[in-house]
Order: sequence, then C-alpha cells, then structure tokens
Amino acid sequence: TQSRSSAASDVYKRQGIGFGMGDTPNQSKGGIIENNTILHNNPDHHFADVGIVLESSQGTVVRDNRILLNHGYPNAIEYRFSGTQNVLIENNYTNRRIAARDGASAKLVNNEEVGWLKGAWLWLNFMGKSATH
Repeated sequence: TQSRSSAASDVYKRQGIGFGMGDTPNQSKGGIIENNTILHNNPDHHFADVGIVLESSQGTVVRDNRILLNHGYPNAIEYRFSGTQNVLIENNYTNRRIAARDGASAKLVNNEEVGWLKGAWLWLNFMGKSATH
C-alpha cells in the first residue's frame, strides 16, 4: 500500500510514525513521511521507542521531519529488516541517531542531529508557523 503522512504530530505514546510491521516482506511500498514534528517528553516511559520507524518498507521517503525525544531509547529514526530497501531519508532534524537494523538499507542525505536547545527552537518555530497558516 502507498501511504503519506503530512500532519504535524505531537506524540506522547510509545512510537511516533511507522510504515510496515515486522520482518514480513512487502509491508509497505512507496510511502512518504514528510513535514512532521514529533515530541516525546516522558523520560519515565518504559516502552519508549523511535520517532519514525520503517519495517519491511520499500521505496519510502522520510523527509523534512523534526524529532525530539526525551527518553532512554537511542534512535530517532530506524529502518529495520532486509525488506526495507530503496529508502531515502533526507533533511530531518533529530536529537538522536538515525540507524539501520537487521539488514535494512537507505540513502541518508543532509540530516542533522541537534541538541535540545536548537531542537526546541525548531519545534517552536514550526508550531508558530503552522498556527498562523
């Protein structure tokens, strides 16, 4: 299935946005995760996970997202399993790593890992613009 995510999102649950589920082939094809703001500010959440995850997702584009995580999980964006191929991850701001797992591959272009101060400024700037448009 082809999916598109483009809404600003304040996320306070385990995981933010995900395409695919598990290591079963062809879970998701050709989706775009674009222009989202994800904030997870619960350092005591025992099952906290990534802001964006791709699992067995082919040809997905992850672009222009802002992810700020305040919990113990080390990655902001993960692409997982060998079925995740031909993925482009570009122009994202995160305060955690972007990481491959379990044989997945992606092209990473112009992503920036930022500290909390710059991340908070980006989030506030985005929320201010979206409130006036």
